[in-house]
Amino acid sequence: MLFRSLRAAISATASIAVVAGAMTVMAVPSAAKADEGMWTFDNFPVQTVNQKYGTRIDQAWLDRVRNSAVRLQGCSASFVSNEGLVLTNWHCVVGCVQELSTPDQDFVKNGFTAATREEERRCPGQTAEVLTEIVDVTYRV
Repeated sequence: MLFRSLRAAISATASIAVVAGAMTVMAVPSAAKADEGMWTFDNFPVQTVNQKYGTRIDQAWLDRVRNSAVRLQGCSASFVSNEGLVLTNWHCVVGCVQELSTPDQDFVKNGFTAATREEERRCPGQTAEVLTEIVDVTYRV
């Protein structure tokens, strides 16, 4: 995994998330109704959702969402660039940031910005997983 401007991105994201969260809580009526169920990408009720919420979701949109979602060893993340830059939560990568730090370069305390791709740091042992295909194996069981 690669990281650039980690400290600044985390701080900005945290600030935005707190403000957005507070605004959402104030804007949502107390008797909010939830749509029940869990929908997989291969069984999403496209017509129902489009009719009920006035959206224009189609299979291409669902495929883009699926391909942008990343799993990082127990954490969720998202691709935020077409070059593989991944955005996730601080607690998901702090161990890696600590491992990459040295006595002379404390990335946890001081942050880190890679000026070039060659300066980017990799998180050893970290894997990013993306759901690329859904196959019904019911008949095999």
